[in-house]
Amino acid sequence: GVDHYSGNMRLTAKQIMTLDQARSQYVRYLMLNLDQTQVNQRFLQTLKETMQPYLPGRCPVQGFYVNDKASTPVPFGDDWRLNPSESLISSLQDLIGEENVSLVY
Repeated sequence: GVDHYSGNMRLTAKQIMTLDQARSQYVRYLMLNLDQTQVNQRFLQTLKETMQPYLPGRCPVQGFYVNDKASTPVPFGDDWRLNPSESLISSLQDLIGEENVSLVY
């Protein structure tokens, strides 16, 4: 509100969050588009290893296998709710491509 003493506007923050905290509080889910031609056991193992350090968290993961005809949902169970931090996002982008990783709010 207005600080009547000096007449200046004053901003008081009720809650200061880091970007990571805000992201994990407001994100609905993490969406991964997985190119069906790239997906094999080794790839899935690498994907799980990439996400492992960010478990457990609040953010569900929704995957889709994508090919040139369709996309098929890949269920990640509740065991895979993670903390969608900046470092996780960039690791996933390195693994499957920037355009295939998105946070849905």
